[in-house]
Amino acid sequence: MDNNNVALDHPAMKKLAKIARDELRETEATREESLRQMREWLKQNKDVKNVRDDESFLLRFLRTKKYSILMAQQQLLKYLNLRRVLCNYVTALDFLSPNLQHLVNQGYMFVSPIRDEKGRRVIISTASNFDIDRCNSEDLVKTHFMTYETLVENEADQVLGFVHVGDFGSVGPKHVAMFNITGKIDNLT
Repeated sequence: MDNNNVALDHPAMKKLAKIARDELRETEATREESLRQMREWLKQNKDVKNVRDDESFLLRFLRTKKYSILMAQQQLLKYLNLRRVLCNYVTALDFLSPNLQHLVNQGYMFVSPIRDEKGRRVIISTASNFDIDRCNSEDLVKTHFMTYETLVENEADQVLGFVHVGDFGSVGPKHVAMFNITGKIDNLT
């Protein structure tokens, strides 16, 4: 494990490796063999093209499925399908785009610098900080996707996970009306 260039013998890395072993069944041998199998599967799968095969990307699926290769492959295919079907929502994730930057600056969604008692990253979103007159559902989804895509690249976050706390007390009919995803849901099945 190499978490943001922290030395492998650093106590925090040893603790992270122990959690990964105990909760995710991850050992160095399991990780290397699983990565090898995932890469081989990607090469042989003619339906999957232009997909990252780097360690960080593949480990997010392997860890989520506790190193069940078949389940990790299925989850990766679902992820790719989601990106295909909802491409407007999950591409061009530029935090400098005016609306996304506005949502970040207004505090609609942010990541706490303090982790919870289990070491999980805490993500906070506040609906009252979502400017419904300026931003739309695409901006909202992009903000969420951008946040999670960024965090899941971090090894500690892959192992320890996330907690998402949301204050949705100000959500009203206008918020709900901005979503029209019926056709999108049909495409996911």
